[in-house]
Amino acid sequence: MDRTLFSPSMIDTFRACKRAFELAVSSYTSQPTKRNVPSLCRQFVRKGIAEINRGKIMTPGDVQTFMGRHWPLEQVEACNADPDSVAKAFLFCYKILMSYARAPYRPAGAEVVAVALKARSRVAHVRVYLEDTFDLILWYPKTRHLEIVEYQLRSQRQFSSSWPTVSAQVKRFLCERLRVRWPFESVSITTLKMQPNGMSATSTSIDDSIFKAHFEEVVRDLESMKSPTDRGQHSNEEHCKYCQSLTTRAVQETDEKDVLSLSA
Repeated sequence: MDRTLFSPSMIDTFRACKRAFELAVSSYTSQPTKRNVPSLCRQFVRKGIAEINRGKIMTPGDVQTFMGRHWPLEQVEACNADPDSVAKAFLFCYKILMSYARAPYRPAGAEVVAVALKARSRVAHVRVYLEDTFDLILWYPKTRHLEIVEYQLRSQRQFSSSWPTVSAQVKRFLCERLRVRWPFESVSITTLKMQPNGMSATSTSIDDSIFKAHFEEVVRDLESMKSPTDRGQHSNEEHCKYCQSLTTRAVQETDEKDVLSLSA
């Protein structure tokens, strides 16, 4: 793997355990990534939500057609999940998409300007690139405000405007590439937790001065991530969930507790 392109999850892993980061880089380069049912469900739901936000799915019939055409049955079955779990996963995704299609996230005064937009920008002083995907971008022309919306199927660690997460900092950094198209004066990040019976929203604004102060630490991490780091074994007393998940080849995005509840 070329060490010139990084994502928020890679930075989070590097901060948690440098050995785990090196294992992840090596694994990504040499072996295909395995998937599990929760991971496949997250990917499928985000794809369906994107189609809803594009206006291509509007009715219950549209949702049913989308499920019939795109449900990753072979990939789910390849996970060796029992039939009951597979059925629950299908129903879980179906109910979420039906619920969101009935009432998409559309605050008053907002215009949908981008859906599932992958953004990449160079961090000049470090000579690397940061990349992330914006699930939904809303533009408020009257207030010149840009709202970044991301969809989650599990509870996320909440952050305050004074202590933005790595993901929030990267998204705010990438927003600078959007300023030419949408000359914003303020930015907020809204996380929508999706459930079969609806969604809950958490929105946080990121002040420019707060962002710049915290992003300096991200830049220092990127400088270190460019070169291989010490990947020695942990001591016998240490238990690293990141290394354990990687060595057993289980797909966990950043935390072994990342388990999707498939109760519908």
